[in-house]
Amino acid sequence: MVAAYIPLQLGVEIREATRLLIAWNVGAWAFLFMILHMVTNPRREASVWSRPEDENQWVLVVLGIVASLAAIAAIVWELGPVKNMAGWEKTGHLALVGATVISAWTFLQVMFALHYAGVYFKRHKGGYYGGLVFPGTDQPGWMEFFYQAFTLGCTFASSDVNVTTMRMRRIVVIQGVADFFFNAIILALTINVAANLF
Repeated sequence: MVAAYIPLQLGVEIREATRLLIAWNVGAWAFLFMILHMVTNPRREASVWSRPEDENQWVLVVLGIVASLAAIAAIVWELGPVKNMAGWEKTGHLALVGATVISAWTFLQVMFALHYAGVYFKRHKGGYYGGLVFPGTDQPGWMEFFYQAFTLGCTFASSDVNVTTMRMRRIVVIQGVADFFFNAIILALTINVAANLF
């Protein structure tokens, strides 16, 4: 959030929506790079790290959905004056909107991936809860959960991963619906922007 107010200290006047989008992008991209570091570190196995990360199971999902909706609202707010801009100012605002769309969508998928791992590795009857069967491995790592979440985010389908429990099916349905509406809103915004700007 501090990054959003740096231009004010430099004497540059920036709209509130722009400051919010800058703050969102700084925070979201920093979080996503930390998650990338976590999942690519061989010492941070999903079975060990996902349980403490997902103690409040639904907080991740709710946070992902609310944050993505807030980012979309800020995008709509930001796009209002863009049609009256020109040159680098317009390009900068559109680039900021594009970065926000990508970070919000990615953030939502990552929240679901972390949630899948947390539910999967929850202790249950002397083992793990499970609920997802990944072809080729009975010990999934982070990439399997990210594969599940990002595949659903792109296609609204679970591809080759079998969903075997009612709890996981609920999560898949919630993610599918959230992603469908997110993608539909982004598509509508893109068409609107294209119609108004060109």
